[in-house]
Amino acid sequence: MKKISKIALSLLAVATVTSLASCGKQSKSDSTKASQDTTKAKTILVGTSLAPKPFTYKEGDTIKGYDIDLLRAIDKKLPDYKFKFEVTEFTSILTDLDTGRVQIGANNFGYTDERAQKYTFSKPVVKNPLVLVVKKGSGIKGFADLAGKTTTTGAGTNYTAVLEKYNAAHGNKIKINYTEADWAKRLLEVEDGAVDFTLTDDLIAADVVKNQKLDKVDVVQITDDSINPNSYFLFAKDADKKLVSQVNAQITAFKKDGTLEKISKEYLGKYNAPDDK
Repeated sequence: MKKISKIALSLLAVATVTSLASCGKQSKSDSTKASQDTTKAKTILVGTSLAPKPFTYKEGDTIKGYDIDLLRAIDKKLPDYKFKFEVTEFTSILTDLDTGRVQIGANNFGYTDERAQKYTFSKPVVKNPLVLVVKKGSGIKGFADLAGKTTTTGAGTNYTAVLEKYNAAHGNKIKINYTEADWAKRLLEVEDGAVDFTLTDDLIAADVVKNQKLDKVDVVQITDDSINPNSYFLFAKDADKKLVSQVNAQITAFKKDGTLEKISKEYLGKYNAPDDK
């Protein structure tokens, strides 16, 4: 009996060692595959300035907003890429695109001819037409009423480009003061009478007026077909064509399957369907 028991124990030991070796080999294989899956995805840096809300902002330690969550949703559909957000000053986003430090700009970018010469635009991600925010009773109904009026605007923005282009064509009749103040402060200056108007877009104006409880301003819609009403993501002019193509394809897919509408209603309070191109 002792001899049989010793033989049985020996066989059990061999089986155990073989099993462990087999498990170890499988684990190593799985680990290698996981490593390959991780390294296959190319990191794409996305530049954003955390303003303006509700397109990009920070809540606690979390970066949020319409542009941000839309890119996160797109990222989940693109296994070849992994998006990482880089927070920087607004004006630095364009510089970082120029130098290749970031590959995507996400900051409620509007269209300008100057930008189109230097950058590649994504498909439109939301329709966001420009508006004038004016004090109630001002009598301002459009650009024709802005002669001699004062405003503040941020350097390098599409709003500034529109104002400067208008001034160049109409004898510099608008008095432009450049500022780095946020939108809440700028709209408060309009309500307080410090400036006559500010040019912004529909969704920013709605957000600030609501959250700041501004009841002494009017939001005037601009009807000018020459001004592109959409917002976009930006890529460098020589951007990875595959990346641009896949991002655009996903924007189109999200427009069809309702994802764009869902994210829009969450952050913007309504769905302003973007133009197709």
